[in-house]
Amino acid sequence: MTDSSPPREPVASAAPERGRRCRTLLERPGAYVVQQMTYDAGTRHARHAHEDSSVFVVVRGRVEERAGPRTIECVEGGSGVIPAGAEHASVFAATTVRTVSVVFHEAWLSRTLGEDPGAAHPAYIPAGRAWARALALLAAPARARECGVLAADECVASLLVMHAPTSGERVRPEAPPAWIRGVTDLLRAANTPPALHEIADAVGRHPAHVCRAFRDAMGCSMSAYVQLARVERAAELLRRSNGGLAEVALASGFYDQSHFTREFRRVTGSTPRRFRESVR
Repeated sequence: MTDSSPPREPVASAAPERGRRCRTLLERPGAYVVQQMTYDAGTRHARHAHEDSSVFVVVRGRVEERAGPRTIECVEGGSGVIPAGAEHASVFAATTVRTVSVVFHEAWLSRTLGEDPGAAHPAYIPAGRAWARALALLAAPARARECGVLAADECVASLLVMHAPTSGERVRPEAPPAWIRGVTDLLRAANTPPALHEIADAVGRHPAHVCRAFRDAMGCSMSAYVQLARVERAAELLRRSNGGLAEVALASGFYDQSHFTREFRRVTGSTPRRFRESVR
């Protein structure tokens, strides 16, 4: 299955457009749209339902979500998931409220979480737990330039997993599963890493499981691993070639020399030029 159909803006039975401004940060056709939402102080949205599922993190302010008999206060760092077709009403605080949200294409959502993409009713997690994901989503455009779509895919999938029901505490395996080697080979084979679903298809696992198991096994995300592999490749080229720094940067998978220099120094503590001088 390929990501061919673009995600749609949520369509509501009682369209909550009043008092709302939307800025698209990143669009993955056939997968999801990352948006930054701003709501005027005191905005109220009557009971409505969206055609597409979405997940949001409150970056500033406070919002009350009313689903059935429940009223849940979601404050800064809190996150909520709104399944397609689930009726809910929203009341925003007396100050401007900002959120970062992801609207999903249902086929991508089902493929990422498996046959059961989640609960039929809105669900929420406490303040603070989703801060890192919110910051990563706000940085998604820059990360997409550096690592393709993989970094954004990982962040979105991990945010969904936070909302997924769990049967107990996850136990980290003593040794990495054998298929993890297949993932690392894929990540090292191309300058631009594959999309998350392509990696998952190649190793026969669900995308959300790939994200979680890779981090457990390797101690970092796949996009971070890609950056480390690029630095390793660049270090080898600096040792054995006479190419200019811009040439080494492009050959190693960095999109320009400044990006290369910044990442190389972050990982090694040295600039590429000084590293080359030291090994020679």
